[in-house]
Amino acid sequence: MPGKHCRFAAVSYGLLPMEGISPPGRLTPMKHLALTLFCLFTTVGILTLATGCQTSKGFGRDVENLGENIQKSAR
Repeated sequence: MPGKHCRFAAVSYGLLPMEGISPPGRLTPMKHLALTLFCLFTTVGILTLATGCQTSKGFGRDVENLGENIQKSAR
């Protein structure tokens, strides 16, 4: 069963009933699939954003080093 945060988000998007955070006794296969895909894509999206931040920092450093090298060679 997904974690509490994922269940809370699923309740917000209407994938689970508003009876609280705990799911009903049994999810239909379609709702279970929708909940699983929602949690999967949310996790992948968050990891992509976190990785993208590190990549853009590294890219900024590379551009800065390139600019410094161009300045050195122009002297």
